Amino acid sequence: VLGPPLGRLTLALKLRFLHLLDADARRAQIDAAIEACAGEIARLTALRAELDAEDGLLPGWLDHDIAATEDRLAWFRARRADI
Repeated sequence: VLGPPLGRLTLALKLRFLHLLDADARRAQIDAAIEACAGEIARLTALRAELDAEDGLLPGWLDHDIAATEDRLAWFRARRADI
């Protein structure tokens, strides 16, 4: 949900209009984003573990993507606490 451009656009649109929803619906949308981030971290971490001894750019890019997704997860968790 957060990787491909279409997924990022969908997320941006959800965030743009999130304030129009009631608190329960906002929490549900944030919870879905949290779940998506956690799943993406698990998937990327598993892939990174398979490439532990690999040369090239992919392992470093995966490390970068994992860190960015962890930051996004923390951001969503903080927003969840605000609702």
